[in-house]
Amino acid sequence: MTDKEVMQLALDNLIDVRDEDGIDCVEAILKLRAALAQPEREWQGLTDEEIREGNRESWVTTQAWESAVWWAEDKLKEKNGV
Repeated sequence: MTDKEVMQLALDNLIDVRDEDGIDCVEAILKLRAALAQPEREWQGLTDEEIREGNRESWVTTQAWESAVWWAEDKLKEKNGV
C-alpha cells in the first residue's frame, strides 16, 4: 500500500468517524487533504555525468567512488520507499 493510499484510507475513516459520532476531526482532515493534493514525486538519481564529475573532484579511485555512490543511492531509495 502506498503512502497516498494509506492517507486516503485515513481520510475516509476520519470523515466516517466525524459523520457518525460528531467528533471534530477537521484539522486532521484538512492536513490529509493537503497532503493528498501534493503530486507524487518520482525518484531522481544521479546521472552518469554527475557521478563522473563528482569523481573528478574527489581523491578516491573511480571504483571506490562509484561503489560509494551506488551504496548511498540504494540507502536513499530504501529510506524513501522507492
